Amino acid sequence: MLHLAVASHGINSERYPGDLLGPLYHEADMITEPLQLGPEVALVPEGPGLGVELDEAQIKRFRDPQQP
Repeated sequence: MLHLAVASHGINSERYPGDLLGPLYHEADMITEPLQLGPEVALVPEGPGLGVELDEAQIKRFRDPQQP
């Protein structure tokens, strides 16, 4: 949602606010570096692709909750 909001000039975020803060309510991050979501502005990650790196340990943890 963050990438779409930044890429689309036609999105009027003042009139139609999005839920860019949703990740703050999750149990854990699935990426190695948390998104920079404010408090005043949200910043798009600068790396290649979506700009994030998946946290393989978290993925494994949630894929098989019985594993430590």
